[in-house]
Amino acid sequence: RYVRDPIEAILAQSPAALGDLSYAQYLVQFLVLRLWPIKPIGSTVELLCFFGLLLGTSQLLVLLVVRPAAKLFVRAKPSALIAIALLVSLVTSAACLADDRSRHSH
Repeated sequence: RYVRDPIEAILAQSPAALGDLSYAQYLVQFLVLRLWPIKPIGSTVELLCFFGLLLGTSQLLVLLVVRPAAKLFVRAKPSALIAIALLVSLVTSAACLADDRSRHSH
């Protein structure tokens, strides 16, 4: 007989929107932290404001990027998905190379 893990049972009850928001937060957390004007975050109020900004930014990312991209992904042909993956890899590699050169040119 299968005994369900109690933590799995609790997490299975959460709405899918929390997963979308969590994924978006994962994507933007370091960017938002980098842009945050107060370093280090010292007070509870600053921390709450930071997480409010992070949550708002993450929700915008879900609405404007993650969900539309997911819809396109479901409808796309496999060849188009491979082309997109290659393009993202090339752009990311070029950005990393440019960043590395700028850091070592001084």
